Amino acid sequence: MVDKVITLVRLAMSWRIVYNKVDCGVFAMRHMESYFREKGSKWKCGLPKEGGSQEKILEKLRMKYAATILTSEINTKHDDVLKDAYEYQKVDQKICGKHEYDAQWNIERRLSNFF
Repeated sequence: MVDKVITLVRLAMSWRIVYNKVDCGVFAMRHMESYFREKGSKWKCGLPKEGGSQEKILEKLRMKYAATILTSEINTKHDDVLKDAYEYQKVDQKICGKHEYDAQWNIERRLSNFF
């Protein structure tokens, strides 16, 4: 058996991040979704450099991946998720806004415990 020496090369991706510590799963999903055997320098995953526009795209991708996972046929709670989503569409917009505000506040509070 011949031992091979393998050299790992870290790709210099223009969309690499420094400050975002919470979206590694979103980046992993996007990388798996967009990589088609291109050489490192030619691979483009569709994300801009870190900053405001990247954050907006990551938010959309987060929603896309969450919706795909939650509504997947193999999710054993699929029917419950869809039922709850339809019911939530009937809720008054002011209440929905309050829910979104509370959710964001809770996310920031939880993250502050870690970072």
